[in-house]
Amino acid sequence: MEETFMDNCVVHVNKPTNTNYSASSRHTTNAKSTANEPIDLSCSGVLIHPSKGLVLTSGIIFTEFVKHRPRIYSQFATKPYRHHWFEPGGTTPKNIRYYSPKDLDFFKVEVGVAKRNHAKTRNSSKTFTVFDAELIVLWKCEDLAEEIQRLFPANDNWHFAEEVPGHDGKPSQRGKTTKTWDDDKHFVEPVGMSSLTKDDTVENFVSWMALLKIKKMDDCVKKIRKPFLHSSSSLHQGDPLYLCGTPFGSMCPSVFLNSVSKGIVTNTSGPGNVLIITDARCMPGSEGGGVYIIPRNESSRKRRLVGMIVAPLCWKANEWIGLSLACSIKSVLDSLKALVHWDGNSEPIVYEDAIMRGSHMSNIEQSMHGVVLVRVGAVWGSGVILERSEGIIVTCYHVIKNAKKNKVQVRVDHPHQQWLSAEVIFAAGPHSTYDLAFLKLQNSENKTVLHGLPSACMQHYQKGAPVYVVGHALIGPSTTMLPSVTSGVMSKVITIGHQPVMLQSTCAVHSGASGGALVCANTGALLGIISSNSRDTDTGASFPHVNFSIPMTVIQPVLQQYLSNKDSSVFHELSRHDSEVKALWRLEETSNTRRVVEDKSKL
Repeated sequence: MEETFMDNCVVHVNKPTNTNYSASSRHTTNAKSTANEPIDLSCSGVLIHPSKGLVLTSGIIFTEFVKHRPRIYSQFATKPYRHHWFEPGGTTPKNIRYYSPKDLDFFKVEVGVAKRNHAKTRNSSKTFTVFDAELIVLWKCEDLAEEIQRLFPANDNWHFAEEVPGHDGKPSQRGKTTKTWDDDKHFVEPVGMSSLTKDDTVENFVSWMALLKIKKMDDCVKKIRKPFLHSSSSLHQGDPLYLCGTPFGSMCPSVFLNSVSKGIVTNTSGPGNVLIITDARCMPGSEGGGVYIIPRNESSRKRRLVGMIVAPLCWKANEWIGLSLACSIKSVLDSLKALVHWDGNSEPIVYEDAIMRGSHMSNIEQSMHGVVLVRVGAVWGSGVILERSEGIIVTCYHVIKNAKKNKVQVRVDHPHQQWLSAEVIFAAGPHSTYDLAFLKLQNSENKTVLHGLPSACMQHYQKGAPVYVVGHALIGPSTTMLPSVTSGVMSKVITIGHQPVMLQSTCAVHSGASGGALVCANTGALLGIISSNSRDTDTGASFPHVNFSIPMTVIQPVLQQYLSNKDSSVFHELSRHDSEVKALWRLEETSNTRRVVEDKSKL
């Protein structure tokens, strides 16, 4: 597949020793270099126009060299840059922040481009060619900046890339540098998003982009195919994505150049879906790399560039996130067009939109219609509609445990968003075997619009089967974002007496997803209700990819009894004390659990 990602590259920026550089002018806090020490940073990039040598990359790599606050371009001023590339049109923002090369301290830029068919050569050091490049403009994508500030406020204690929170939620120094195995003098300084959590008066470079131009190209670069572009406005949760980047590019590009990861669209936000959240993994240094979609309806299956990697989304307080943020490529180019003069000789930028969605997509859409947001005071979580005519919703007890003091509200997102009141008809309690609660909507006239999910049966519980988690994770009820979706497989089905009592998946599960749906990707059947992920008791850090769900085969028989006689006391069967099951849910290894559970992996 590497041939198909030839339009990606690695960008290397450095400041040689003893250059005229003011260390006090830096805006980021992760650098430790002084005026006499070299700066050696890398990130990824996309050859957006290979024949002209134009490269798009992340602007955050240039923060080391910024000397003052950015210039502001007004829509009534003369555009500061000329290039025979862009078409006219689109909405020009009232102002746009940018830097020209003369606004930055001295630095050197190089671009590494993969060679074609390099596997035929025995010398792995010749897998890419390095070209000198120059910075054309460094600018801010305002739409992206607004979405990041709205969804990831500093007071929520978000941390990105290079910062690892300690017990008190404050950043620790762990993981700030990654040394090579053979030379303590060389290290990777991850380029992250720490400025989000710093003083707002400091310019936030997360949403900044850079346009580079390769100075002298060879024919191999000019022959690289210009990427097909895709508008992110047609993206939906669950669409498959490929991320291509070069993490740790200052270390060993031959090893990391154009590394690929695969995932799905977890969520989108902003005008034209400017912000793309995905469960595809990326590492520090992947910033600026390409995000691609491969439509299902094309025989050629040609990939299309839909976005650019912004950063790994790593921590929220002590919770490990493990998602990635990207910016719509259309938003990147639209913001750049405001700075670039068009003189009539440019090529039009064409975006394709149509995506033929397979059965997995219809399953995901159906699941999203059946998942609701549950709010009790300041606490929120997820819930799943089990019976639409009665308005019965299942969630977790820990989501509604304060319902006696606060009103229970449920937000239904389909066919339109509305808040409904609900009453608790059963709450398992803090010492019950299963962390469950059942709600009933009080607005009977609105129940006709509800969408329930079909429940799974025993044959759906297959180890290794593809699954999705659907829930309102991370982003709270203050926004109008739809449920997020993460992908994985069923990693374990834990049974007692041949009956499933716990499900484990590799999907990323975060705070707010409790009470959400674990769904079979192949059938759309509801497999279980998300209960928890795992947490390191020593550090307090969570592990989203080790998570647990309550099987629907536990819930469904009791629910059917309630629907038959409307007697809520039948739910107390779920609170029945079972020492073996309770020990499993507490992850306690006892002689009884070893006896009743076969091949249980110790967690």
